[in-house]
Amino acid sequence: MSEYPLLEITIDPQPGGGAQVRLRFDDPASGVTPNEPLGHLALPAQLPDPAQQPESHGRALRDALLSTGVVRDAFLGALNATLTASPPRPLRICLRLPTSTAGLNPAADRLHDLSWETLLDPRAEQPLLSNNNIYFARFLPGGEPAGGALQGRPRALVVIANPPKLASGKINIGSRQLRPVDVEGELERAREGLGSLVAGELYDLTGQPGKVSLASLLAKLTEAESYQILYVVCHGAILENKQPPGPYLWLDELNEEPLAAQRLVEALRDMAPERRPRLVVLASCQSAGNSSNDKGMLAALGPRLVQEGNVLAVVAMQGDVFMRTVDAFMPVFFRELAKDGQVERAMAAARSDVRTASAEEAVRKQWRVPVLFSRLKTGQVWPGDVSWHIKRRSFEPETVLILAGSFRIGRDPGPGVPELETPSAPVTLPAYRIGRCPVTNAEYFCFVRATGRAVAEEAGWMLAAVGRQPPVGKENHPMVGVSWYDAVDYCAWLKEMSGNGYRLPSEAEWEFAARGADGRLYPWGNDFDSARCNAKPAGIGATTPVGQFSPLDDRTERCTDMAGNVWEWTKTRWGRDTAKAEYPYPYNADDGRENPAPVAASDLRICRGGSYADAAERVTCTARARYDASSRHTRRGFRVAMDL
Repeated sequence: MSEYPLLEITIDPQPGGGAQVRLRFDDPASGVTPNEPLGHLALPAQLPDPAQQPESHGRALRDALLSTGVVRDAFLGALNATLTASPPRPLRICLRLPTSTAGLNPAADRLHDLSWETLLDPRAEQPLLSNNNIYFARFLPGGEPAGGALQGRPRALVVIANPPKLASGKINIGSRQLRPVDVEGELERAREGLGSLVAGELYDLTGQPGKVSLASLLAKLTEAESYQILYVVCHGAILENKQPPGPYLWLDELNEEPLAAQRLVEALRDMAPERRPRLVVLASCQSAGNSSNDKGMLAALGPRLVQEGNVLAVVAMQGDVFMRTVDAFMPVFFRELAKDGQVERAMAAARSDVRTASAEEAVRKQWRVPVLFSRLKTGQVWPGDVSWHIKRRSFEPETVLILAGSFRIGRDPGPGVPELETPSAPVTLPAYRIGRCPVTNAEYFCFVRATGRAVAEEAGWMLAAVGRQPPVGKENHPMVGVSWYDAVDYCAWLKEMSGNGYRLPSEAEWEFAARGADGRLYPWGNDFDSARCNAKPAGIGATTPVGQFSPLDDRTERCTDMAGNVWEWTKTRWGRDTAKAEYPYPYNADDGRENPAPVAASDLRICRGGSYADAAERVTCTARARYDASSRHTRRGFRVAMDL
């Protein structure tokens, strides 16, 4: 986002009282040398409560910030140069605040306590941030901490805390009783939003869902692979009767007392830079500050994590927040963030969604509560050189991005390990996309309808007056009864119609999407679970709708049905002799096995994933089968892949 126009607003408290305002507008497209007009922040002694009167609070902030004519003119000039352009251009607004001091500098603390997100537009009586083209963040002193370039796909750790004392209704803040956290519901919503970014879940380490300790959290953060996002869902409060006074989190400490937020700050500060999360998201009340507190405790957890914990960016809650607001805000925020790592743009999209689309008025009014603290010069929390989402038409299957990475394909020889799955070999793959699910009857029907292609009897389709069509009620089942050639032709049609590089996946791409770099035997782990896949132990004996056994996806890559339901064609060759592989393991992508062109009528291709009729050992991530490319079967389908 460095190419976008940037409006920096710097506020410095002055020794004699009051504060100085400096503006700097930098627009790379204009070539104009920025000037830096100075003004005075004329804050009244008392401002309206932003929770009760957000518009009045925002009006007071606007009038105080733009009380000096040259500052007001420069502010309007920046807005007019970007938002009124044709087409409008996004404008980054970075509010640079002084170091938050937790009582040592009351003037600085008060600046942090204000709800700057409610700032009214000087051109109209409406919040400035209601414009989706404004990307806003509170910037704190300090440069971007060194953490090294991001390697591979960003990973997220989800922490959901619901201590037993809270679950039993025994925690009160004054006269207010804290409600238990819906652990499973919050986890599902987090995974819905984070999608392919979820790599760890910390909510059930002790056999009690929601029981989390600081020690278990830190142990998870220091695993072999680092996490770029830490998402914490728990109750929070600023407590005056504790030592030290200040922000606390209701994690499950040994004595079931709240955790002093400063302990988390210190723990992250002491971590190696490459282990420290780049983005921390705190779905916790008071985690950004408390507008009703005037006793020197306004520097809450959010700014402390940025200033003292050396975190690049923190999303925190200013004041109390409804969990319903969190549930509305976070899925949108994470989905937008996953597209390109642009945290400021993701915040703008989520605020807009809460403000305009929430069904509940009380939730709509809390659009201002999530606050972004940042040290990111570009607004980008990780490189966005690969798009997480693509525009797809209604006839295209959903695909997910698999970032470049390395893993070991196959298994090492041992008892019970099929010979054709050995030996394992290292494989490094560039980024690609793969179908989230096997191609369904409904998706294949678009191809049949457009091309008039015949459908084999093995598909189980009905013969209608206008041609074959999927059985009623099975539109979302995997397409079966397709040969390798049928699958290749479907991908070619998709490519021609959409312009996207559709094809069949190689078996290495299929396996990497199924098991990831950690080399799990099954997509969800190393132990078979009949509740997570449609295999023979499930006792169904037929296909099921895609995703039925994995509504939250098989694993972090967001694919479903990687184990069971139907075998899936890949583009990889076996050879021409069923009994002996012409292209055996160890896997070598350069030996001709990935040549997509058939070489003989008896060309055999690899299928992966197992089916509803297979035992547990046949639905592993490494299980392989070879079939004649021209054959069709009621237990064989396919999923697509896509070149970037």
